[in-house]
Amino acid sequence: MITLYATEAGRLVRLDEQPPPPWDNGVVWVDLLAPDAVERAHVSAATGLDLPTLDEAQEIEESSQLYEEGGALFMTARVVWGGATRDARATPVTFVLSHHRLVTLRWLDPQPFRTFAQRCVSRREALMAPDLVLVGLLETIVDRAADTLELVAKDLDDLSRAVFVKRTGRRQQSRGSPPPAAPLDLNDAVKRIGERQGQVSLLRESLVSLTRLIAYVQTGPIRGIAEESRKRLKILDRDVRALSEHDAFISAKINFLLDAVLGLVTIEQNAIIKIFSVMAVIFMPPTMIASIYGMNFKYMPELEWLYGYPMAIVLMVLAGLLPWLYFRWRRWL
Repeated sequence: MITLYATEAGRLVRLDEQPPPPWDNGVVWVDLLAPDAVERAHVSAATGLDLPTLDEAQEIEESSQLYEEGGALFMTARVVWGGATRDARATPVTFVLSHHRLVTLRWLDPQPFRTFAQRCVSRREALMAPDLVLVGLLETIVDRAADTLELVAKDLDDLSRAVFVKRTGRRQQSRGSPPPAAPLDLNDAVKRIGERQGQVSLLRESLVSLTRLIAYVQTGPIRGIAEESRKRLKILDRDVRALSEHDAFISAKINFLLDAVLGLVTIEQNAIIKIFSVMAVIFMPPTMIASIYGMNFKYMPELEWLYGYPMAIVLMVLAGLLPWLYFRWRRWL
């Protein structure tokens, strides 16, 4: 799908009807979503740019992601699609910046593109130059990444409280304090931690690619970038680096939480094994007594004794009770 945006009275507007090529300088943003070969060839003929395919955009070499060709900058970044959902993934998005227009080529529809387009149409922001459109898109992408990191961090805090509340005990809730978290099964906790680790990894991959892209725009061979764009790019670069540090902190927190949960799993397993071991020790003396009096010997004095059966029962109870009392005294139970 091809969507065109042009400047009208100094504002960016969406063109409902696409003008036939060649497009004049009024079209400053050409957005391609999941284009087929015909649409890509159509835009290439209209702009004179050789647009990359999906396989080319997915290449990880820096020379394939950031290069200059035909007087335009070709820049590919990884943008997170799906946000903080389980189906989140990093999709390549190619930005082609020339003197006259910006061409974006994407194969999925990340939320920042819809947000930016709606904001341009509703608020009618002043975006007369393609470099301003590029900066606005990058700012929206970074804002979305920051929001996703906040959601992940909040979920990790809730997950941490839910994991440890069952093991540390419930403290009396003070007036005005938030309600205590409900206990969480450790198996579910491991799954949620794995999901959050995947989302944080995708965000880190996206932020790294954005850092490289911003640096390339600032030092690229394209001249004539507005001073406002350069200032916003510097601020955006600092924001991306700060988010990268926050992402590293969250990743370390995830690793700690995963180690803690796995440690709790081991402790619970050891507690179960300890219970079985203690029960085996407790029932071992009564079993020995029952085995002795269950032997088929002819001469056993207690078998003919009137109180032999009660005596055997009392001995088995005492033989099981004494080890249990000893374990309680040693605080092994």
